[in-house]
Amino acid sequence: MKNPRFPTYFANAAWATLMVDRWAPPVKQLGFDGIHWDTLGRIAGDSGAEIAGMHAFIKIAHRLLQKEGLRQTLNMVDLAWWDRDLVRHDLEFAYVETWSQKVTEQYFAEMDRPDMADVRGVLAMYPSTALPTGTTEAEVVCARHAEARRQHLTYLIVGDGARRMKAEYWPETVRLSAVENDCLRERK
Repeated sequence: MKNPRFPTYFANAAWATLMVDRWAPPVKQLGFDGIHWDTLGRIAGDSGAEIAGMHAFIKIAHRLLQKEGLRQTLNMVDLAWWDRDLVRHDLEFAYVETWSQKVTEQYFAEMDRPDMADVRGVLAMYPSTALPTGTTEAEVVCARHAEARRQHLTYLIVGDGARRMKAEYWPETVRLSAVENDCLRERK
């Protein structure tokens, strides 16, 4: 296909250089302190090459962004490309978007390891994802928030303080219920 509408690019060291060169100057000029690289998760047929390419991207982008005084995060969808050393040294914090309870539990286990004790992270698992039978989205929001806090994670759910996400399409939000508002409030 000559001009695909949605081209797919595989991350690697060269792509890191191109993306940092393109994005770091305007990001810095706008006053941000870093870049979040968003991904769709695993997409390559050759898993080994994809992992090696993504790891090279993360390392090179980190080195180049540091020169600009910028930090980086990257969402590892369903723990794609997970590597504790990369998370500890090349990313500002762990950011994992999960699509099943099994992967969420794997993420919790990774974050519970002694060598990850000083690492914080984000859990993105939308209320409509893996909604147990007989439970409401409000119950799921509160349960996931509480469990994420126990794991030293932030549960990514609230947008503007008054509304929360339903799924991965961020503009489509719903008002926080009184129950959700109460359980999401910071407790000391």
